[in-house]
Amino acid sequence: MSTTTTTSSEKFADLQSQVDQAAERVRASATQTKDAISGQVAKARASVEASVEQAGSAADHVLDRAAGHWAEVRQSWHAQVEAMRGKLADRQAQRSADAALREAQDAERYAVAAIEFAADAINEAEYAVFEAVLARLDAEVATGSV
Repeated sequence: MSTTTTTSSEKFADLQSQVDQAAERVRASATQTKDAISGQVAKARASVEASVEQAGSAADHVLDRAAGHWAEVRQSWHAQVEAMRGKLADRQAQRSADAALREAQDAERYAVAAIEFAADAINEAEYAVFEAVLARLDAEVATGSV
């Protein structure tokens, strides 16, 4: 098996570890104080921003050779994220019982949408790994290195 295939398979396995760690942090938040959760929000936002920047530079290289539609998907997703963040930030300035409830509902809907997007991305990642494995096997057969 080649390094490229191993790398994509390993990256997919790393994704499971990342999901497990995030799930544990989310579970733990149920018993944390508001200040602690605010700290988690800041850490999560910083992590997302770092990941987006890192993924952007890595993805740019891959996207130059891969389907361009992923660049559009990524741009659209980032626009939606920024719009939601802007709405949430604006609403924090107008806290009332009703506004806080609406904000909580919006935040829950946003979280569900982000989870659904991530699930779709995981499915696409799995498909891409299988395609990479198949392409590598085809290449090995074609070059007689099997």
